[in-house]
Amino acid sequence: MRILKTQRVSDGIVRLYYVAGDRVIETLNAEDAILNNLQKQWGISQHEIAATADRFFDGYKKYEVKCKT
Repeated sequence: MRILKTQRVSDGIVRLYYVAGDRVIETLNAEDAILNNLQKQWGISQHEIAATADRFFDGYKKYEVKCKT
């Protein structure tokens, strides 16, 4: 079983989105493909993906602020 997402519905109630069985393998393969694609496109190792994405997003936010002024 693999939990994909949680959502707080109301006080004390949480909705879980999950997959089980063969769908877990499909989900893991799809996630791995995304990570490998980012790794190749950005020319980085897999453990650098999160930091690189943060850097790109921060740069985007700064650029967006400059464009609005």
